[in-house]
Amino acid sequence: MPELISNSTIVLRTVGERTTDLCYNLLSEQVIENNIFIINETPFSKAVKKTFEIGLENNLRWTIAVDADILIRRQAIKKLIASA
Repeated sequence: MPELISNSTIVLRTVGERTTDLCYNLLSEQVIENNIFIINETPFSKAVKKTFEIGLENNLRWTIAVDADILIRRQAIKKLIASA
């Protein structure tokens, strides 16, 4: 298993997608689980605001928002951070 990312807050936004659990599991293979937060906020503007609030509270270098219908590939978070 690759080393888990610890410098990033991941906010997983769900509005009841069937893929929420799978998305969470894929994220938890890449990021420390304590840094993954699930929100269920509508409208989208509230979700964006909540994402920033969580990111600021968690006080890590990166805050990444992921919609629950996105199924990420292996190393996706690491590659995203490297690109940023």
